[in-house]
Amino acid sequence: MANFGDIKDYKLENQELIDDIVRTEWQLFQGVNSMGGRASCQDDEKTFWIMRRSNYSAMPIKLLSKIFINLKINQMKDVNVIANKYAYMMESTDPVSYALIKDRLPVVTPEKEQLIDEITTIYINYQKAIREEFPEIVENGRPLYATSDSTETTSIETYFRGELKTYPMDLLEDYKKFLEEKNPLYHEFKVMLMETILQG
Repeated sequence: MANFGDIKDYKLENQELIDDIVRTEWQLFQGVNSMGGRASCQDDEKTFWIMRRSNYSAMPIKLLSKIFINLKINQMKDVNVIANKYAYMMESTDPVSYALIKDRLPVVTPEKEQLIDEITTIYINYQKAIREEFPEIVENGRPLYATSDSTETTSIETYFRGELKTYPMDLLEDYKKFLEEKNPLYHEFKVMLMETILQG
């Protein structure tokens, strides 16, 4: 199993790359055109940076590098993966509207869907454990499961799945290894999840 690094120095090594990723994501986020018009969160750069930095704060350099490369490759192809992420989420939050746009999105193969299911199960189990450990902290966060989705509410599960659908297979495989590996980064990953829930 891959060794994803030492907790002592990964933060300093990775912060510049994390900022490059979030900066690129913010640029792409500005190009997202929702059916209801521009969303208020598209004008809240501070919160966006807090949430996205926390999302990446515990990840190893190998994973971060592949995420950044995926962003830039798609950007060069004029593909907005952030817009695609939100579009994929609509399959659960707004199925009627999703039916109108799904043919414009990259197809998610059954093999990829299966891998996303496996990764999501691991991730949701982490989230569930944290909610059980700190119920008073996460009380007002996003709902956990897609069964709570609506046009007004997006669950952590659906948000996470939407993001994974924009990743290539090799990146998904590395993400799964990261979540499965028992390593010193686990504590930092828990902190990241808590920060994400609090910002929810």
